[in-house]
Amino acid sequence: MKKIITIAVSLIALVAILLFYSEPTKNNAKTQDKTNTAENKFEILNAKADGFDNLEELENGSLIIVSGIKEKDIKTEIFRSEINGNVNAGYTLSDFKIESVHKNDVKDSKIKVDSNITILESAFKDKETNKIYSVNGYKNMNNKGKYLLFLQPENDGSYATRGVTYGKVPLETTDLELYSDSESNNLDKIFNKAKQKY
Repeated sequence: MKKIITIAVSLIALVAILLFYSEPTKNNAKTQDKTNTAENKFEILNAKADGFDNLEELENGSLIIVSGIKEKDIKTEIFRSEINGNVNAGYTLSDFKIESVHKNDVKDSKIKVDSNITILESAFKDKETNKIYSVNGYKNMNNKGKYLLFLQPENDGSYATRGVTYGKVPLETTDLELYSDSESNNLDKIFNKAKQKY
């Protein structure tokens, strides 16, 4: 129990760092959404996050591992500066249907086959600026897409992907589904091993 409390406190600290100490860099890219190929502006919010050298480290660092389908976006939450109104942070909450449970170390009763859970995704679109914001290049899951997720539970009842970009493995494409390729070599190796194993 003490270990779970320590992990929960660490996760809260990580989310706080992600939300409040991010440093934006500007880029342009084409969205990967199957229904929208128009060019959109996007901004990457760089934040400290856990990194993993291999699949075993990612597995050991994840309390929950599931595979399934993203059904839809639920809502977007955006945090703005009280001084100038600029976007500081945010996220998208997504509905995810579990097809297989590979690990559930926290014995969470919501983690079961055919259950729907809420995933906290680290990218969001701001309608005011018509810009997509992404933490560390994370790209939201595609609706009806199949994914393997390495998760950590959040205090609000949602689940976040481990290491932001490490915890979301697309199962129907070789594309890493990122806005940035800064970690692509390591992610490619980990994702390929995960697909072979699961």
